[in-house]
Formats: sequence, structure tokens, C-alpha cells
Amino acid sequence: MILNRNDFKQYCLRKLGQPVIRVNVQDTQVEDRIDDALERFHEEHYDGTEETWLAYKIVQDDIDNGYLTISDDILTVVETMNLNETSSTGNDMFSYEYQFAIDNISPFQTLDMINYFMSMTNINQVHDMVNASPRIEHTRFMNKVQLYNGFSDLPVDSVIGLRVFRIIDPELHTKIYNDIWLKKYATAMIKMQWGNNMKKHGDVQLLGGVTVNGQQIYDEAIAEIELLDQELLTKYSEPVDFFTG
Repeated sequence: MILNRNDFKQYCLRKLGQPVIRVNVQDTQVEDRIDDALERFHEEHYDGTEETWLAYKIVQDDIDNGYLTISDDILTVVETMNLNETSSTGNDMFSYEYQFAIDNISPFQTLDMINYFMSMTNINQVHDMVNASPRIEHTRFMNKVQLYNGFSDLPVDSVIGLRVFRIIDPELHTKIYNDIWLKKYATAMIKMQWGNNMKKHGDVQLLGGVTVNGQQIYDEAIAEIELLDQELLTKYSEPVDFFTG
């Protein structure tokens, strides 16, 4: 069981033959390639992020800036929800949903589920038209969420909901280091670096008479990475969402 980043690094190096074979990659290069593998994992692998809702409290700086400032671990902001507005649908006794249920549900009659479903669909469509979520733009590397309708309906201390995909920190959730795809990908990335370091010198004679061909190592690593990239897209990625309108 791999428990931390150092164990993960040593696992990858052992897969490449260390300590029987010296892997000619500097420690900082190994760390960089692991970072590259983790970045790919977080951006494309369905286990690299979690979908969740965050409650964001508006402060004066947000209004002055004209955008929301979010944390570095947010990969994508999908949509927003104004948590302060009174909805025409809900659980309170004055909502359309509650009143419709009172009028149509009785212990002495059978509920027409088709009629109920169609009515609820129409009510939700009206609600979406009247209380449409604001159009947004998320700039990840600037940690900004731009609301195109501004802050006219969001005074200080109001709360907005953000549906986001948040990166899962492997230092907090170490099971990520045991993901089979990530282990293979990080190993291939380090192997590519090894081959790139060695191919400039041609065949290298190691102690014990072992000969290492840098170009061959590099080419093998590139082929492995391409296969793993394809496997990531076909087996470990979320389906592409379809948008209409």
C-alpha cells in the first residue's frame, strides 16, 4: 500500500529497475514528472476531482472587484444558484409545489402520477425562466468567477451557491497514489525523462556490462504514454456533456 508521495516516487523508480539499474534522472526531474502526471490525473480522470456545491458569502471586496475570488483547488465552476431568492417551488406552505400537492394528493383518491409529473415540469420551467442562473465565466489560473449579470441582486452578506469540480488533494486522500492508471502514467513520464537524458549520449555502458540505449527508452516511454492517454479518455474520463440552445 502506497501511503505518501515519497512511497509513490520510490515505487515508480523500482518499476524502472532501480536499484538494480541506475535510473539517470535527477530527483527534481522525478518530482516534476510526478507533478505532470497528477495534473493530467486531476484534469481528465473521473477520480481526480469531486463534484460538490459550495456556499459563497458575498463581501464588499467582491462587489468592488466585480468578480468572486475562489480557492486554487477549484478546477471548474459549472453553475451558480442564488440562495437568497424565494423560489416558486420549494417545501414551504406558500410554494406552488406545496399547494399543488395539497389540492391533488388525498388519502381517499389515487394520485395521477403522469399529471403530477407534467405539472411539476411546467412549474420548474417557469421557475427557470423567471429565476435563471446568471451566466458565468471561470478563470482558473486567476481564481476568478465573473458574473455577467453583475451583483445587482447580490448585496453584501448574501450567499450564492457554486457547483464546482474540486481537485482531490492526494496528500489528504492518499488512496489516489494507489490508482493503477496514475502509477503507470507517472512511471512512463519518469521513463521518458530518463530516455531524454540518456539519448544524447548514445549507448551508455553501465557497471556490470549492461548497455542502456537512451533513444530506445525514450521511444518506449512515448508509446506507453500514448496508450495510457487513450485509456484515460476511453475508460477513466467522464462522458462529454451536451449543451443545447
